[in-house]
Amino acid sequence: MPIGLNPRSGLQLVFGKACPQTAGDVSAKGFESLITLDQLCWLATAAYALHVLEEYIFDWKSWASDAPRLWCDWPAFYLSRSVVVVLGIVAAQLAPQTPNLALCFPGLLVAEATFGHMLPAVRNRGQFPPGLLTSVLLFYPLGFLSYRTVFQTGLLTRLAFVTSLAGGALLAALPLLFLKLRATTYFLPIKKR
Repeated sequence: MPIGLNPRSGLQLVFGKACPQTAGDVSAKGFESLITLDQLCWLATAAYALHVLEEYIFDWKSWASDAPRLWCDWPAFYLSRSVVVVLGIVAAQLAPQTPNLALCFPGLLVAEATFGHMLPAVRNRGQFPPGLLTSVLLFYPLGFLSYRTVFQTGLLTRLAFVTSLAGGALLAALPLLFLKLRATTYFLPIKKR
């Protein structure tokens, strides 16, 4: 294929930095032959699927129903979990060309692990919130390794780091924000107003 027709040829700019041409160029030093950011995003997507399984098996729904101030529309909750898996697939596909944008997915995992599982465990004096195991054993290590991988290429700026964590936190909070907005008068169907 001529160079001009190759979608991976040339450089793109993300957060003011030039991105590598191939996924192999976005690998942590010492891990070049072992793992790349796109592979980490695929692993993070699989970790999220295991996280959903853990929440289901340990009955997150009942735990959340007992938690004060936590209301959830369960079909929307399960649909949002499916959307996160799709976001992981998108991140894995974007990682070779736009690693800093793809980092929003590991940022989402870190935000969900911290605000959705670690803080509730601390607030409830160590009571196990379903999803804590995969958060600690998978989300934090994969998040750390993803950021380290991009950092070691020299592409991770402070702005990109903060933006990807904030973007991940926003993506993690978006379903709850939509549920809160849906309950306001402005978003009610006309018949219910």
